[in-house]
Amino acid sequence: MPFDKETLISMNPATEEELGRIEVDSTEQIIEKVERAHKAQKSWARLSIEERIKHLEPLEDLLMENCERLSELMTKEQGKPLFMSIGEVKACAKSLKGEFESIEKALQVEEKVNGSDHSKIIYDPLGVVVSITPWNFPILMPHWHIIPAMLAGNAVIIKPSEETTITAIEYLKLIQSLLPEDVLQYVVGDGRQGQELIDQNIQLTVFTGSRDVGSKIMEQSSAQLKRVILELGGKDPLVVLPSADLEAAVSFAVQNSFRNCGQVCVSTERILVHEKVFDEFLAAFKERSEKLKIGNGLDKDVNLGPMIHKKQKEKVLDQVKDAVAKGAEIYFGSLDDDANYVRPIALLKVDEHMEIRDGETFGPVVYIDKFKEPEEAVTSINQSKYGLGAAIFGDEKESMEIARKLETGMVGINRGVSGVKDTPWVGAKQSGFGFHHSAQGHRQFTQTRVITVKKEE
Repeated sequence: MPFDKETLISMNPATEEELGRIEVDSTEQIIEKVERAHKAQKSWARLSIEERIKHLEPLEDLLMENCERLSELMTKEQGKPLFMSIGEVKACAKSLKGEFESIEKALQVEEKVNGSDHSKIIYDPLGVVVSITPWNFPILMPHWHIIPAMLAGNAVIIKPSEETTITAIEYLKLIQSLLPEDVLQYVVGDGRQGQELIDQNIQLTVFTGSRDVGSKIMEQSSAQLKRVILELGGKDPLVVLPSADLEAAVSFAVQNSFRNCGQVCVSTERILVHEKVFDEFLAAFKERSEKLKIGNGLDKDVNLGPMIHKKQKEKVLDQVKDAVAKGAEIYFGSLDDDANYVRPIALLKVDEHMEIRDGETFGPVVYIDKFKEPEEAVTSINQSKYGLGAAIFGDEKESMEIARKLETGMVGINRGVSGVKDTPWVGAKQSGFGFHHSAQGHRQFTQTRVITVKKEE
């Protein structure tokens, strides 16, 4: 998204037309917003969690009533197909009731007794939480940050991605309409505004984005030991065993490698296939991938929209060109698509000398390799600095044995990586620091306190 020092310009990546302009926040405005957040948080924190939930309960209906408007705006600003945008808005709406129940349960006071000593574990608000969110899911990612932070009694200031600020603001306005003034605010800008926000008197930064930016946020926060929750990049593998249902494995591979134009943290970016089924998998994967329809996300039957902007496209294609120059082969795909579009690409013969081998791509590109023994696949996967998720297709017992050896936060067996209700979304190694969802995730937005009383027997 282009911008000057005072104005941020929203662009449609499919048409490269301007969608709107928004004034960027100054340092003075950021300081003022943090001060107002602290004042608002005090009265918000005095409410019970049941009272906070009552404020937010109408949000489900608001999201559903505004689903068409928000979804069309999201597709115009981010590029994903309209059906995906609709799914994103509806998922946020329909998950609310379960999230309310999960958060309320996680933050209940706990009691422990040992003889005459009675301890209470209390989960108090932290204060002001800063949320910095990415452009690939401009409503879902703010939703993940905001709901548990506010229900824990915090005020929230969010700095949405400069690429999808208009969509995020329209979502935030719906929530603001349900809350006391200044409990939820937003800051407009890019990384500079994000840095200024983190430097203020805030207690926690929640960030979803790249590993490099996450590392800078952690460094910036460390001087004052400010808390961070970081969901960072990935290089997620798919392992296909001889026992796999190949049709299911291929279907998953196409969907998870290329949905949202590969701009998903848990996109499949490398596929390791057992040599016994390698050729069969390869042929079926190519056939199904080449049927995907690419175009403007508002057009009917489009499976893949554009990349977010030319800079991201160039980054992805530079990785492919580097790999090809060093000996990799393009099995299918093209480097010559117009504008911000990239046709799905599959590479063969990728090795450790190529950037794409272990560096996050974040585009519709995947490389495929074969293995003879499962340990080869495990060793290859664990060499990565990333450890967000992995998927394995094959016999459940064998897949479980492999899963326990992988250095990733999440593993899906014959499915994607997301767990059932109340399980954490979590990365390992350099893919993250902290959790989303579950009791572990919800309690990160609080200060745990222990109060112990000696009672007369």
